[in-house]
Amino acid sequence: KVKVNNYPIDFAKYWIGGSVSNIVGNFSAQLNARGPTQRLDVNGYIDARNGAFTIDYLQTRYRFYQNRVAITNRLFDLAGSTLIDERGNRARLSGGVTHDRLKNLGLNARIDTDRFLALDLKPGDNPLYFGTALGSGYVAFSGNFIKPDIYVNATVGPGSKLSIPVDYGSEAGPIDNVRFVDRDAYDREDPTLATEPTGVSLRMDLTVTDQAVGEIIFDEEVGDILRGSGNGNLQLNIPRDGELQMYGDYNITEGSYLFTFQRIVNKEFSVRPGGKVTWTGDPFAAQLAIEADYENLKTPIYNFIQEYLLTAGNPQIINNASRATDVDLTLKLNGILTSPDINFDLAFPNLDGALETFANNKRRLLLLDQNELNRQVFGLIVAGQFLPSDLSFGISDAAINTLSEWLSNYFSLLINDLVKDAFGEDAFISSFEFDFAYSNYRNSGLTTTDGRSSALEFTIRKEFNNRFSITHDLNVFNNNQLSGLGSSGTFVGNDFALEWVLNDSRSLTLRFYERLEPDITGASRFQVGTGLSWRREFDSLEEFFAGFRKDVEAAGTQR
Repeated sequence: KVKVNNYPIDFAKYWIGGSVSNIVGNFSAQLNARGPTQRLDVNGYIDARNGAFTIDYLQTRYRFYQNRVAITNRLFDLAGSTLIDERGNRARLSGGVTHDRLKNLGLNARIDTDRFLALDLKPGDNPLYFGTALGSGYVAFSGNFIKPDIYVNATVGPGSKLSIPVDYGSEAGPIDNVRFVDRDAYDREDPTLATEPTGVSLRMDLTVTDQAVGEIIFDEEVGDILRGSGNGNLQLNIPRDGELQMYGDYNITEGSYLFTFQRIVNKEFSVRPGGKVTWTGDPFAAQLAIEADYENLKTPIYNFIQEYLLTAGNPQIINNASRATDVDLTLKLNGILTSPDINFDLAFPNLDGALETFANNKRRLLLLDQNELNRQVFGLIVAGQFLPSDLSFGISDAAINTLSEWLSNYFSLLINDLVKDAFGEDAFISSFEFDFAYSNYRNSGLTTTDGRSSALEFTIRKEFNNRFSITHDLNVFNNNQLSGLGSSGTFVGNDFALEWVLNDSRSLTLRFYERLEPDITGASRFQVGTGLSWRREFDSLEEFFAGFRKDVEAAGTQR
């Protein structure tokens, strides 16, 4: 009979040193042993108190207040024990440390929880990924202390964030890590030099929910990061003698991408719902299929369609082209994670008539000339305007628009926070989004008057159930071309729009709008209208018509 009183738990590191570290706490125990030394009958208990430990590979630290471990011939039984993570969440233990009458120690334990910290890696802890995983599920431990196997099956929820750094590198290690061997013996494949792999084998089956955040870090130094929330099923395998493997799809529901140009200009794009990241093994060979929009972009299309305006010769059309209009700038990320193809596209949602025709014709030409498209994208991102054909643009405009964009974003955030503080988070008005924007731009080439213009805009938005939205723009803009026609050149207008997404795929949208704009003389022009838009994306006509067949088959199956 052996009795132990208030002994440090960290002596266990002699058995489990490769997997668990920073062990604290103490224990008291009673062990009863009877019989032949080669086949003892054992029983008793261990009372562990005020303990804590860290699972090295997950970097999760758990503590406990007091747990009793029953001792049998086959098991140090942890059933009924409770662990607490660093955030106060609790988990239940079952199984324990296996043995054969105090010989051949092994693992057969499990942690079950409704919410628990299952991963807590800081940047640098693991070169392939880092982050925090909080969720429900279980963690199973098997194998032995030299070659433990860890299996995690969890649903990842709020408070979770997983980061994958693409801009990884390597550096030389200390000389202590270098081991000199007999090369001739290796060439003879001497079996005495072969060593069996040791260390942790980890497998994680994760169900990711929209409450978790994921990010792909392309260049952390300049903030080139794709960040978003979404859902999917992911599997991570880290064999003890191999490298990380990832499988599964991550479907993005919302997010942002900070696009960087020459490590100087940073512009944030909003990721469209429906983007996908797919892993088929190599974590850095994941396939991207993501689209993101540069939001709240308004500028005249005057410079963009100069060649068409030369032949139009219509003052009304020229004047309309001189006024700021909504421009949808879309960034597309496709291909391999480490070197994705970056492309852009343009759309003009509020143009109609001749201007819509001119703009779409120019867009189609740009899609065939990537250099010219990139030049116009550069103008929109850096200077906030299309570039004229003579390649010139005002440095002052670029500086003013970049600074005003930062100040406008800051002021918009400040107003939204003030409204929430004044009325409370749950108030109806607090659910509205308020935005301010100021732009300065110029047109060139067709008129003798100064084509410089500026616009100040105040926008209120409200979205209901991700289907119905209300937008109201109050804008004040100045156009020197209007003043050249005898007008003051300053006009106060407003746009009001109601949009209703009619289907789950978000391809069919009903829109009502009213708009107050200046005409060629600077007087007001009031428009009211409605429209139904339908959108389907395809790479070939075959794919386009095949999509209809799939829709019909799906509808028939549902009936």
